[in-house]
Amino acid sequence: AAGLVANGDVDLGNATSDTITPTGRFDAALVPASDGAIDLGTSSLEWRNVYVDGHTELDDVNVSGASTFAGAADFNGAVDIDGHTELDDVNVSGASTFAGAADFNGAVDIDGHTELDDLNVSGIATLGSANIVAAGGTFQVGAGGTVLYVDTSGTLTIGSATTLATVSLN
Repeated sequence: AAGLVANGDVDLGNATSDTITPTGRFDAALVPASDGAIDLGTSSLEWRNVYVDGHTELDDVNVSGASTFAGAADFNGAVDIDGHTELDDVNVSGASTFAGAADFNGAVDIDGHTELDDLNVSGIATLGSANIVAAGGTFQVGAGGTVLYVDTSGTLTIGSATTLATVSLN
């Protein structure tokens, strides 16, 4: 069957009210006349779904609805996430800063130097061979459930002690 062959510049339609219906399939790439100058759709007339198989190169992506990634997502720059976020498994290899409260519901394993400005333990705390250093003195606690309490006047109270290695105050 013979088809239409049009050479040179071709315009289809002469008004925005004209419609074009490509019932057949494209057998060549759709390539714009120049890089970054021609849009696919407009802000008020968007394409509904896009089905792509293979690599997709996008300079800027703005997602206004829910997104689902079935595979891995690799972000090589800053990621800003607003709102509630659930992450099943997180591995952070650099420094992390939390500007607000952080709530951990489960075990937390911290290796290395840790600084806590204010610590409130509402359950049992076990310190094995701990060296607790505070301004004005050093407490060295041995095993066996030793309880040390220092009140605001600096008075040291030791209770339920079965083994106390050393207590030295300056």
